Order: sequence, then C-alpha cells, then structure tokens
Amino acid sequence: MTIDAPDGASVSSIALACDKACRGVLASAPGDSVALSAFTLAPGEAAAPPLKPLAWLTGSASRDVSPALAGRSGASLFFADDAVSGSGRVRWMTIAWP
Repeated sequence: MTIDAPDGASVSSIALACDKACRGVLASAPGDSVALSAFTLAPGEAAAPPLKPLAWLTGSASRDVSPALAGRSGASLFFADDAVSGSGRVRWMTIAWP
C-alpha cells in the first residue's frame, strides 16, 4: 500500500501509533509550506486511507517537523514548527480519532 500526500506534494515524514488499528500523521510539503494530515489503517486493509487535514505550519518546506504520536491511542501529537523568522517551537495537539 502506498500513501500519497495531497495534491502530489512531497512527503517529508510520518508518525504511527498502533494498537488494534494504526493511526498516523503525515507531514507533506505542498509548495513552500508544510501541512499535517491524519489517517487510520485497519489490519489487512489494502486500499490507501483517506487523509484528513490537521494543520498548516508556519515554517517553510525546508524545515523538518518530525511529528511524533504519544501512546498507543495516538491521541497526543507533538511536532516542531519553525517560523520563517527562525524562532522554533515544539507544538502539541490532541486528536479525537473516530
């Protein structure tokens, strides 16, 4: 199975948290920006999962956001968000998975 980024963008990184199913966050670079998208994978699923937009980041596409999901449920997402000005920060969000 291949998971493609929206609009043919380049994928820069991915994070997975697996229990009975896997939940993931994909970082992609459409143009000169970075976007985070969420997806779920069920065991034995052959089709690529649909991506759901989570956030657009303030940094440019050359920045590494390194998303990381905490815990098996994947409810907490941590990622870097480096502003164009160079003032980087680590951000955190809670994801309510269906």
